[in-house]
Amino acid sequence: MIHFSLSRRGLIAVGAAAAAASARAQTKADQEFRYVSGHGGVPLNMVRTGNRNGPQILFLHGFAHSYLAFKRQLQSDLAREFDLVACDHRGHGNSGK
Repeated sequence: MIHFSLSRRGLIAVGAAAAAASARAQTKADQEFRYVSGHGGVPLNMVRTGNRNGPQILFLHGFAHSYLAFKRQLQSDLAREFDLVACDHRGHGNSGK
């Protein structure tokens, strides 16, 4: 099981509206896709990109969305300074039910 260390350097949770306002599309950054085990062993899709030494930003989507709601942010200039993490909630996107 692979864990993302979301608490070591701090965590900033960003809603879809606030994140969309800060997005500037750039070239596609290297994205790492992993599954972590949720409650009951349900596989949860996690996407990580950006500066692994920078502060982390966690993107949490709303109902009936997936990590793709943050595609522009994951490919933006934010990746130069921040460690960007997005997930698919249980039953959404590539995560299990």
